[in-house]
This record gives sequence, structure tokens and C-alpha cells, in this order.
Amino acid sequence: MLHISRILSAFMIAAILISGDRIIFLLVSGDMIDDEVSSVLKDLEYLYSRGFDIGNLSRRINDIIWDMDRDPGNATYIIRIREIHSEIISLKDEAERLYIINIVIRYSAAAFIGVLPAIIYYLLPRIYLYIWFHTRRGWVVRRRSR
Repeated sequence: MLHISRILSAFMIAAILISGDRIIFLLVSGDMIDDEVSSVLKDLEYLYSRGFDIGNLSRRINDIIWDMDRDPGNATYIIRIREIHSEIISLKDEAERLYIINIVIRYSAAAFIGVLPAIIYYLLPRIYLYIWFHTRRGWVVRRRSR
């Protein structure tokens, strides 16, 4: 568990990542890792704003930070954070393209929903009459005898 003195240290960074329906609290003590973690968190926030699911990445960072709290002398944490940061950078290249595609899909759907009543108003009577005439064209009309 976290110690009170560590929580109240002057160099602590607290970041909250909202990942889907979960809120993940990341606590980092003041080391040389602060710059790495803050840049990773900034990039994760960017990916989240672009519509990416960052649940897995934020969970991995959260695990690294909890491991750091349990074993602060281990130097592999900075390597693991840099690996995650390289993954995030590769995802950032794809983020803009996917963001634009999502925007185009949203606006296209909104435009289609906006135009749909006019299309139905114009085409529905014509389609109904076309079907009605074609189903009844084989009928024979006889004169009624009186």
C-alpha cells in the first residue's frame, strides 16, 4: 500500500484516466520517471480524445506504477514505460486517420437521417403505385351484365 509520506511528497503526480466505464488513478512518486509518465499520460489523453480504447494501455501503466510502489529500486520500470510509450507513438500516427474517418461517418449518418423524411415523402408513393400497378396488370376487367 502507499505510505502517507509518499502520497504527500512534493513531487507526486496524480493523473486520472477515464477508460470506458472505469476511472484509473495513477500515482507516481518524484523520480526521473516523472517526465516519462507525464508524457505517456499526455499521449494517452490525446488517444482517448481521438476515440481510441486506452483501457489496456492505462491498465498496464497502472500495473507498472503499483509495481514501482512495491519495489522502488527496480530499474526495469523505465524500460517498460518506454515500451508502452513507443506503442502509443505508433498509435498516434493512426489516430488522426481514424478520427477523420469517424467524423465522416458521423456526419454522413446525420445527413442521411436529416434527408430521410424527404426521400420517404418523395419515393414512398411512387414505389407503392409501381408495385400496385405491376401486381394488378394481369387482371382482366369484364363488363358487368345487367
